[in-house]
Amino acid sequence: MDQMMVALVEANPDIFPSGNINAMRAGHALIVPSVTPSRPALPSRPAMWCRP
Repeated sequence: MDQMMVALVEANPDIFPSGNINAMRAGHALIVPSVTPSRPALPSRPAMWCRP
């Protein structure tokens, strides 16, 4: 789950300008990356990107 959230932020930098998954801009369509991971996310990255 965390890896997918990081992938969404990375694929949509204009929709998440602060890099925070909780700060999504309204009125935009997301680009959803493939379910097959091209590379594993680093364990520390999801915690860094997914903060309240």
